[in-house]
Order: sequence, then C-alpha cells, then structure tokens
Amino acid sequence: MGIGAATVACLKADGHEVVIFDIQQPQSDDRWIPLDLTNADSIATALDAASGSGNDRFDGLCSVAGIPPRGDNASACLTVNTLGTCAFIDAFIPKLSDGAPIVTVASRAGMAWQGNLDQLDDLLQQTPRTIGEWCKFNGVDATRAYILSKQAVIYWHQRAVTP
Repeated sequence: MGIGAATVACLKADGHEVVIFDIQQPQSDDRWIPLDLTNADSIATALDAASGSGNDRFDGLCSVAGIPPRGDNASACLTVNTLGTCAFIDAFIPKLSDGAPIVTVASRAGMAWQGNLDQLDDLLQQTPRTIGEWCKFNGVDATRAYILSKQAVIYWHQRAVTP
C-alpha cells in the first residue's frame, strides 16, 4: 500500500469522507477525480469537478503526489512533484474551510532545503514549458530533480501555506 492509499485508509477509519485526486483510478469506491499534475487543463478540470461534487468546502487537503527518479525523467519529476503540486494546492486553497489543514508529504530527500534557497527560488519560477531547459542549463538529472522537487515543495509550503 502506498502513502496515498494509507492516508485514505487512516482518514476513513477516523470517519472522514475522502475525495481522491489522482492520475490513476484508485482500487476503492471512494469518489475519484482524475488529475494529471503535468497538465494545467487537467488541474482546472479537477478543480471544477471538485466544485461540482456537492462539496462547497473541504475540511482538509493531503497532497501525497509524487514520482520517483527514473531514467531521464528530470522534467517530469519536477513538474509532478513541485510545479503541478504547488499549482493544484494554490488553486485548491479557496475551496478549503476556514482553518482547514493542508498536509504536503515530501521525503527525507527534501532535507537541507534551507541551504539551497537560491536554486529553489529559481526552480519555483519555472513552468512546465521551461523546466526542461532549466534542467539542461543547471545540469539537473533525474536523481537531482527528485531531491530538488522535495526540497522545493517543502520550501514552497513553508512560504505559501503555513500561516
């Protein structure tokens, strides 16, 4: 069981209703809204579907999306794990009830983000269209992209979400 599925199981065990946003349909009866974090149109469509789900407000958001480094997927890793994740969370915030928690799962790979703020600031200015060139210019391979993606999402969360 992955981290996302385990999170859903824990929330449901505590009596919470969940809505799952994921690129793949889960193996459960929970409400599922397709979401491809590499695609801005998919993010907008998912947000529209959430509004039409009968929920005016959500009581929390757990962001558990992520892909591992594989081959030459540096751009995809940064797009899914950081750029798309941050865009989705940022757009979802108005749908949250006052005081609702936002949990962003990273990994130990994100440790030491405080020592890398200049590169993270630069990374967070990128878009899915510019991230490939950014990786080439900065010599970022898939493994480094994964580390940067986790550092960046922690840094972004601290600045954009944490009160």
